[in-house]
Amino acid sequence: MAKTYLTVVVFLAAVLWACLEGKGIPVLGVVTMIPSLLAAGVQIIFHTDLVGFTQQHKEMYAHATDVDGNYSAVTIHYYSVMGDFLQTTLGEYWHWVPQKRGLSRDQNYDDFNMRVSKELDLQPGQTLCEMGCGLCRTGRDIAKKAGAKFIGVTLSPREVELGQRELEADGHGAWAKIIQGDYKDMPMDDGSCDAVFAIYTLKYSQAGTTLNKAFAEVARILRPDGKFGSYEILKAATHDESNATHKEWTDRISYHTGMPPLSSVQNFREDPPKFGLKLLVEDNYENHADRAPSYAGYPFSIADPPTFWVGLLSFFEDIGVKEGFRGFAENFVKHPVEDFVASIREGVLASSTLFIYQKETQHA
Repeated sequence: MAKTYLTVVVFLAAVLWACLEGKGIPVLGVVTMIPSLLAAGVQIIFHTDLVGFTQQHKEMYAHATDVDGNYSAVTIHYYSVMGDFLQTTLGEYWHWVPQKRGLSRDQNYDDFNMRVSKELDLQPGQTLCEMGCGLCRTGRDIAKKAGAKFIGVTLSPREVELGQRELEADGHGAWAKIIQGDYKDMPMDDGSCDAVFAIYTLKYSQAGTTLNKAFAEVARILRPDGKFGSYEILKAATHDESNATHKEWTDRISYHTGMPPLSSVQNFREDPPKFGLKLLVEDNYENHADRAPSYAGYPFSIADPPTFWVGLLSFFEDIGVKEGFRGFAENFVKHPVEDFVASIREGVLASSTLFIYQKETQHA
């Protein structure tokens, strides 16, 4: 027990140190994180087999890659531990939007959500359906800004549990709900959604197969003239599969986050029109002159360089706090953080592009 308290104290001191070194978290934010950090520490130290988790991740990913091409099991397994970890370390949102200068982190996300709400042309009383929404915070806020209703679909039972709990606590249960389901076969009627949104979701689909199933499903549940928005992690047009470094970065990102091989921006330009989804907007936030590059902002401002966090967790393992900390840090902290930063910096990963489509009234 003494080692547990020591772990928590050292970890909190490290976060505070990162803050004072200009890593981007205000001191007040650190203080408010203490309860969740303590809870996460207890969960990981006493209830999580990190050695088994890392080994199972490796085996399940290999099975998906070499045997059946179905990555759902490894994705669910990844979030069975990482869901709580991300909730604690990243907070409200698990995606990133290049930060607009002069805005706080919260204001930056609010600015993004407001834009999406307007781009989707949501009206009071209409219904926004979000695909693979996790805890569905982004979709809920987008719907709320328009006075719309909300239905979120996520595959993970843990995310349904956490998300529904949050809905009830926030008093949103009357107009919003989260249900379990596969976004490639959603439990909604044809044309029942006035708008559809996916954020860091379709990265779990493979180009040419499951990604096209997802686009077909969007076209099915979306009403005619309704709009579909997507904000994803994709290979940029400059990504070269024959370049060993490019491929190594994106392959590691997929492996270390439990994703299939990433699709490309070309897939999001060329494939949706095949299903009657006309591309209206393609806007890469990285190109906005009034914004800092995403690799220089949250969450990388607290995670990069990951060598500090790897060293800290390895130290905890060395003093006997928890077996498996080193492997966990190498597989789920060092990578993919280093790969995200390098590939975004070089412009071969598109992690901040907003796509808006409209369902055509007539489509052959």
